[in-house]
Amino acid sequence: MSATRRDFLRNAALAGTGVGFLAFGSSALKDIIKGPFKPIPYANAAPLSMADAEKMKVVHSLCLGCNARCGLRARVYDGMVYKVEGNPYCTSNSFWEPLPMDTPLEESFKHVGKMCLKGQSIAHYTYDPYRIVTPLKRAGKRGEGKFKPISWEQLINEVVNGGVIEETGEKLPGFKMYADLYVSEEEVIEAVLKHVSMDFLKKWADAITHGKPVEDWKKFLEENIYKLWLPKEEAEKLPEDIKRRLIDPEMPALGPKSNFVLVVGGRVTEGRGEFLERFLYGTIGSNNFLGHADVCQWPKWAGQIFAFDRPHVGPDIKSAHYIVAWGAQIAESFNPAVPVWSIFHYRRGNGDLKVVWIDVRAHNGVVAYSHRHIMPKPGEDGAVASAIIRRIFEKQSFDRRFLENPNLNAAKEDGEAVFSNASHLVVVGPKDSPHFRKLLRASELGLGGEDEFVVVDKETGSLKANTQSKSAYILMDEYKEAKEIPNNLYDEEDTDPKRAEKYPKKTKGLEVKLKDGSTVYVTTALQLLKDFVSVETVEGWCKIAGVNPKDVIDTADELTSYGKKACVVSYRGPVMHMNGSITQWLIDSINMLIGNIGHKGGMIWQVGTGEKGKGRYDLGGGRKPWGLKLHRTQKNYEETAFYYRAKMEGKNPYPAKMPWFKFIGPKYHCTGMFPSMAHDYPYDQKKAGVPYAVIQYMSDPLFTYPAQLHYKDILNDTKKVGLWIHITTVIDDTSYLAADYIVPDITYAEGLTGVHGLYHYFFFNAIRNPIIEPLTDKTPDGRPMQLETFFVDVGRKLGSPLWGEKAIKGMGPNEGKTYPLMRAEDYHLKQIANLVHDLESKGYKINPKKEDVEFVEKNYPIAKYKNAVSPEEWPKVAFLLSRGGFFIGYEDHFSEGLYKFPLNKDNIVRFYFEGLALRRNPITGKFMPGHPRYVSLREAGQYQGFDPDKIEQEYPLKLITYKPALHTQSRTINYIWALESEPENMLWINPVDAQRLGIKQGDYVKVLAPGYEDWAVDVNGKRVEYKIKAYVTNRIRQGVVAISTTFGHWCHSGTYRVPLEIQNPEKVLLGLAKFKEFPEWRIKALHGTMKIADGNRILSDPKRDKGAPYIAMYPKTKLPTGVVYPQMEWFGGGVAFYSGNVKVVKA
Repeated sequence: MSATRRDFLRNAALAGTGVGFLAFGSSALKDIIKGPFKPIPYANAAPLSMADAEKMKVVHSLCLGCNARCGLRARVYDGMVYKVEGNPYCTSNSFWEPLPMDTPLEESFKHVGKMCLKGQSIAHYTYDPYRIVTPLKRAGKRGEGKFKPISWEQLINEVVNGGVIEETGEKLPGFKMYADLYVSEEEVIEAVLKHVSMDFLKKWADAITHGKPVEDWKKFLEENIYKLWLPKEEAEKLPEDIKRRLIDPEMPALGPKSNFVLVVGGRVTEGRGEFLERFLYGTIGSNNFLGHADVCQWPKWAGQIFAFDRPHVGPDIKSAHYIVAWGAQIAESFNPAVPVWSIFHYRRGNGDLKVVWIDVRAHNGVVAYSHRHIMPKPGEDGAVASAIIRRIFEKQSFDRRFLENPNLNAAKEDGEAVFSNASHLVVVGPKDSPHFRKLLRASELGLGGEDEFVVVDKETGSLKANTQSKSAYILMDEYKEAKEIPNNLYDEEDTDPKRAEKYPKKTKGLEVKLKDGSTVYVTTALQLLKDFVSVETVEGWCKIAGVNPKDVIDTADELTSYGKKACVVSYRGPVMHMNGSITQWLIDSINMLIGNIGHKGGMIWQVGTGEKGKGRYDLGGGRKPWGLKLHRTQKNYEETAFYYRAKMEGKNPYPAKMPWFKFIGPKYHCTGMFPSMAHDYPYDQKKAGVPYAVIQYMSDPLFTYPAQLHYKDILNDTKKVGLWIHITTVIDDTSYLAADYIVPDITYAEGLTGVHGLYHYFFFNAIRNPIIEPLTDKTPDGRPMQLETFFVDVGRKLGSPLWGEKAIKGMGPNEGKTYPLMRAEDYHLKQIANLVHDLESKGYKINPKKEDVEFVEKNYPIAKYKNAVSPEEWPKVAFLLSRGGFFIGYEDHFSEGLYKFPLNKDNIVRFYFEGLALRRNPITGKFMPGHPRYVSLREAGQYQGFDPDKIEQEYPLKLITYKPALHTQSRTINYIWALESEPENMLWINPVDAQRLGIKQGDYVKVLAPGYEDWAVDVNGKRVEYKIKAYVTNRIRQGVVAISTTFGHWCHSGTYRVPLEIQNPEKVLLGLAKFKEFPEWRIKALHGTMKIADGNRILSDPKRDKGAPYIAMYPKTKLPTGVVYPQMEWFGGGVAFYSGNVKVVKA
């Protein structure tokens, strides 16, 4: 134990509590990691009593130490967070057995939920001496690392009206300019209909409809505006005021110039996310909210969209008896220790659960509880999945009864929650048929409507609409009338040139004559999967993956022996490759084959929260953002004006300049930002004459987003990037290089930030309450400086009706009234009032007692703003605040063993997905796979300049990353207790590789990649070199090396490998400006005695200044169009973090 921790515990005891922060943290971790093996939903830390509660303030809230979303109970002494533990009302850290909501608070104090070390680190996060507490402005060139404090009034005035960097003379644009450049979609459509010639519009429409006449032109334009381009002579006809506000009058599809305002967000949680949208969408009118999911795990979610028409489907670890954990680091980053690992630990330790791990690295979960560990080659997880599926087909151990249900009614009669399209017929030829690659519609045979599909009914052996059959054939090779037919699907898809002969050319199916007289070839969706996995034997697939066939066969046989109480869960491991989302679909096909979807012990899904935006208050409104997005998401290339312009000009539309990502969410892609800016695609910034304005929040893109460093020099050009604002608690790697203004923000201990759901599971409505008063400076009228205050004041100065005295409209009983939006609480408390309204409308009982309201009014800083809701609403709002949200128990999610909440609108799972089958690769023009199948890295990477045979000769090792259990991606280098446990990251390397390279345990090495031949970062002329210690271990597969996230910053919260200068730091940094207000012993207990500044120069904390970043050598690839781009997963959209090749040399 360090002196710091020892002093802290001693002083805590002297203060009269007998227990300090880490005392509980150690106890909880002991329960989670070492036992005892009994079903305790709550940890065995010292519970509260009412007497204790009288001596301090107690608040129930939600942790943000990582993104596991655990409820917390905080104890506050002398206005400081003193101790935290788990909230026993919250589902996520109570073994999925939360206290019932009507449990009196006094009773709840006898129980304590679990809490891990990241949650315990709230003190170091909140009281980080390097925190920024007042606004800053750049005081030199971008990248020089020079800042000065400014007043709140100056900040607001300059970001609205524009400012000047006095030291350089650079003029910066303000938000007023961008807000004035918004034009609505409706105005543009009206102008097009009025001024553009009908001759051109008809030619353009013919290209879309293939000659079908347009009956309603306004409706047609509304539906196809993103496909609209205009020849120069037609664009000139538009009114000047319309042309002035469009990014490019010749490409109306791009939308207004207000789209040059971007939000770049990382850990943007609910509540604050909606608040950001209110400003970006409703006030500015920009369509560009760039989130981080593509660097996190989007290929997994995309694969689940293909399979389930939704993301966030996960295992019921509470009741499953057999789980295959596939690249899911259960003890690290997959909803870490508290929500998942504690249940895994208890059930695995009691012998109630078997866990097979498939991962190239033996993380802590593998070491602790491994029934079997399979280590495939990186990127060959699809081969392992194909081997398992082939074995299931060979043994016929799939759930036939489930799969043969062709519609939901049939499934319900069989006791199922969902049905599949396994039996639905797919048109696999001929290639020139307009129905090719589509599911056969009942309307095409006169059997039903457009929304019905065709199956072969088992009872009659005839073709029927799927809605008219109770049981249908799932495999054509079992249907005696089927014959061999051509399968043309793969002729039109990108294929691996070294495996071309393996793709099935024929299948069993039917030749069907349609109503229009044409003939098509059809087979079932499941037959396509069976055909593809049958191109190799189980042993053949295992050879491709580099794994032992017996391990795979045993896993397949065991998995299918547990009925519906077995499941396969994956995370980053198998999906952060160039083939990731298709591999995920293949993995989830295993779950579909065994029929576990929606069953207790099988796969269940996130339900989310209740309605927060409407009910008693309308929290929406404002402008409607529109136009193609900078990051090219939510549209296929063939749905854009770029495609139709090329087609109509008689050009080959392929290749597109950059990829387009149809299936990534509106806020879930960020890695395309800098390439798009640099290459003026899709927005021609030079032609538009408007620079970008970037709002950075809870993200560090240059440190965490791959291949972005290649484009960092564009930040030096204020004509390209005119304004960069960082809303933050600390200056980070990106804001060091980019920020013009820094807005101080609160931590999660200091503010109400809304209602939050839980990933993967459950109906979950957690509230992140303020525990203490904000530590940032106050505005002249006494409000804390933070994100919400900033946008309120900017919005008011812009004159937007969404902010100020009458900004929020009442609904329901509040209809006709308006309400102010002057501070965070005005918005977030109304979210909770809306949630109460929604919960009661769904039949949930909210029955506050007098003591619930009194508890909140005595303990919660938020209570002083209770007038933000009505006197009638406040008691019920206070009830939810007192519990830290609204939760229901595990059993309440099931009825007769089935999950009660719908999977999707049709409750269907898919073995074939038209949305992907009809999508084309924007580089090659070939179709993408329509069913789950093996895709090699060669196949997926060939159009990204990736040739494994060539690259592996010089760079023979695959690099992977992982999040350490005690940290997050980039923002937790100030978790001091975590640094005591793991002071730096290391390079994991197999002993065989280490011996070949002459590397011994603890040697310093460098990791090099194509384009990064010297492991260093050039930070605006300041060279930062890296090296890392080798950790030689059998816990990683030969040919693979691993580096964790978190470490290696050049500028972040006590890590300053480049010079950082802040004028008057005594006014800026929390440690200098505010620590004198706190008890001296508390500060010493947290941080010891440390010097953080020498004049204006900010000093590093040696504890934080270690390790190396994986990002510094992340491989960049060059597209056929010449664009340097990160290695990506193009089917669903996501970063191929694990597909990079490197070499390791001794430093």
